[in-house]
Amino acid sequence: MKKLLYLFSAVALTLTSCSDEDDTNNNSSNVTLIKKIILTSDDEEDDSYWNNTITFTYNGTKLVEAREDDNYKTVYTYTGDLITKIEYFDGSVLDEYELFSYNSNGKLVEYRSIGDVSEEKFTYTYNSNGTVSVNEYQGTIGSPTLDPSSPYTYTFTDGELTADDDSIFVYEDKNNPFMNVTGFKELMLPEFADDYMIAFGRNKMMTSTYDESNTSEGIFATHTYNSSNFPTSSVINANFTLGSFIGTVNVQYFYNKT
Repeated sequence: MKKLLYLFSAVALTLTSCSDEDDTNNNSSNVTLIKKIILTSDDEEDDSYWNNTITFTYNGTKLVEAREDDNYKTVYTYTGDLITKIEYFDGSVLDEYELFSYNSNGKLVEYRSIGDVSEEKFTYTYNSNGTVSVNEYQGTIGSPTLDPSSPYTYTFTDGELTADDDSIFVYEDKNNPFMNVTGFKELMLPEFADDYMIAFGRNKMMTSTYDESNTSEGIFATHTYNSSNFPTSSVINANFTLGSFIGTVNVQYFYNKT
């Protein structure tokens, strides 16, 4: 799976295990859950991913598996109601995995993305003014070094990321398709969001994210919604001078409830 530079990192695999706790409080019968996403794109260089169908499997409202047409899958592990591990498989081969650590208030404090020989690590410090300071580390597994650009700052408004040191994020007051998936909103940060989540906030739908110094460069989206204010389709235009994708993605969303 291709990753968009800086804004988005991969998240599409299978959930190998769920919480040891009782799932009776995670009843899916009364909530809207995303079941399938269909992507179509004009990106000829990355046809395999951007022309794809992703299907989701749940245990209650906990995500168990995301499976793609190209035999790629993602596996999520919960501890209680928090996602603590995600494993990415290409067929039966583990490609990479991610680890998540939280403080006593359930806020994410560390995120690690681990490949064959290297890892990326992000640590999060929650400041009294409501911002979050982020340190990024890269290098050898177990001993990555601090990136010279660290720390940088995230600014939140009403629970949504609205700015970092370089970019602005704009939303409309509609429902993110993953809004009711247990544990997801705690992870909806730029480091984590999978490519097909590029227009999602923690709860709301993103309409644009762009560079403060160049407002024509970024991601710009329009969405169509059902009567419950969940998106049924999106048209997403991406334009990055240094990014991995420039073009248009059309997205269709399908739910367990109509």
